[in-house]
Amino acid sequence: MEWSSQQDKEKLMKQISIIILMLMLSACSSYMPVYDPSGSENKEFYDDLAECRFVAQSQMSGFSYGYHEKKVVSKCMENRGYSILNNE
Repeated sequence: MEWSSQQDKEKLMKQISIIILMLMLSACSSYMPVYDPSGSENKEFYDDLAECRFVAQSQMSGFSYGYHEKKVVSKCMENRGYSILNNE
């Protein structure tokens, strides 16, 4: 492949870097609460977890969500009847 200019190469490298950074950052936000199934009322854990993450993300800024994700998601899950073991 022949490049038309040095600027084209730099632009492509910047775009690739941004894509890689976005992929790395998306992997960081994956808090998984540990819960006691016998002490929990609801049994749709993964559906409820996805809803709690969505609610938290839609109501908080990206930085704030990343910083408080564990606390907010755990509280939401507890409010839905789950006994969360790793919320401290």
